[in-house]
Amino acid sequence: MLLLICSVLVATLTVFGSLWFTDDAFPFAPFRMFSVANDPNGLVSAMAVRVEFDNGEERLLRAGDFGLRRAELEGQTRSDRWADTAKLGALAASYNRRHSRQIIHLQIVSISVRLRDGEPTDETSERVIGDWAADRYDGERATPNLPPDEGFGGFS
Repeated sequence: MLLLICSVLVATLTVFGSLWFTDDAFPFAPFRMFSVANDPNGLVSAMAVRVEFDNGEERLLRAGDFGLRRAELEGQTRSDRWADTAKLGALAASYNRRHSRQIIHLQIVSISVRLRDGEPTDETSERVIGDWAADRYDGERATPNLPPDEGFGGFS
């Protein structure tokens, strides 16, 4: 009898959650990122970290190079907002503590790729959404041209 009651309760919460709950109610609501598909003729965006090292080398780094998962990096900054400069400084400092090459300039970039029939095309765009530099860096800097982040309200 107890097993039956628990089964009905879980089934009810899952059905109710699928219709009205948000990601915060997981496992009784679907994660939106896994329950909807991208437009096969739309844009797909992802964040990358562009760095310049103290020897002048420039590279794109993955979140894993900082000991993070991609979702941890992207979850901190929406792709349509300016990234917090203090957080970027902490990210660079964390990398610099563990590596001999030192980051002196770090940018978060949002890279968008146009899809056509579900396949990536050569149409890409890149937008800098965060810029941090060490005091000794004397190169060009990006300036914020995005409104301040009002906080992420979750998916609805």
